[in-house]
Amino acid sequence: MTARLVRDRRGRFDARAFTLIELLVVIAIIALLIGILLPSLGKARAEGRAVVCASNIRSIGVAVQGYTIANRTYPASYLYASEKTGFRWKLDQQFGTDPENGYIHWSYMLLNDGGVPENAFTCPSVPGKGAPRTNFDKDRIEDFEADQQRPSTTLPDVVDRQARRIAFGGNDAIFPRNKFWPEPQAGKPQRRNRFVNPSEIDGSPGGGSKTILATEFAYSNRWGWRTIGTTPDNEDTSAGETGPWNSKAHRPITPFVAISGSDIYTQPNLGTGRPRYRYQSTDVKSEWGTNEMVATEKLYPGVITSKGNSGGVNAAGRQHGGDPQYGSANFLFVDGHVERLSYIDTIEKRMWGDRFYSMSGDNRVYNPDIDKK
Repeated sequence: MTARLVRDRRGRFDARAFTLIELLVVIAIIALLIGILLPSLGKARAEGRAVVCASNIRSIGVAVQGYTIANRTYPASYLYASEKTGFRWKLDQQFGTDPENGYIHWSYMLLNDGGVPENAFTCPSVPGKGAPRTNFDKDRIEDFEADQQRPSTTLPDVVDRQARRIAFGGNDAIFPRNKFWPEPQAGKPQRRNRFVNPSEIDGSPGGGSKTILATEFAYSNRWGWRTIGTTPDNEDTSAGETGPWNSKAHRPITPFVAISGSDIYTQPNLGTGRPRYRYQSTDVKSEWGTNEMVATEKLYPGVITSKGNSGGVNAAGRQHGGDPQYGSANFLFVDGHVERLSYIDTIEKRMWGDRFYSMSGDNRVYNPDIDKK
């Protein structure tokens, strides 16, 4: 027992031990205090990680602004490389799937031209601090997941020109995919991607302060980074519960769905006078049919490649709490500011833009306030 000093009747001090009950009371008080403080400390740590994440994506916004000043367009989300290494690409190779020379990602453009440090593309709130690239370096075990594999169509010694781990995806309406070739033919419904000039967004009704540029990828506690993965050699099929999978970390987040046609590329170009894209509905049943909004606890593999009415915007992050069902993420806007929002809020407030800027032809997005169905 620990000794204590007790004054006797004569005023002298005598060393006596603490009783067992006194010690148990002290221990109980300490345990109670720890129980009260630990959740607060955990929340403080989580908030600290979210703040770092916001700071990182904000620095990316600054770099993108510098890129647009130098190039007068936003970068493509990815391009097919024409060589095994380096930055070279060819327009007539920009179609199809899984190129043999891998991908040139927008993060690589900022790493090289914008001087952005590689850790700016990470977020400490998620395992690995970000999703692994599609064609990873097989010699760096920390750069990929244990059950992940590379696409079989890519040459074995090719590594994507991309940040090793990336926590953020661009808005597909601003960061186009690489489907630039071949050029559209008169009267044909097939659309192509196009580079986006910043003035197009600056002149829009929402402007840069109300248009999302990028956000965090969704990570699932159950599925991990399979949320942005697919089964091997079939990019339009969700990854299964077990077995190997391919990462699609090069993909942008597609905020809109097609009104007609089989996908966003097969929308009529001529003679309609009506928008051909729309926001995903936040209702399970809407005027457009069934729309599945994926809650945090229901995140499933392959949400970034979702087609039809489900919408790729489900790949937007939700790891910072807030909304009890859909969580929240840091959203970077075109003007450079960052807000923490639920991705449901971004749809209801139409924050992804009023046009599918990166798509050729009539790229307007349906607005119920001004358009007739």
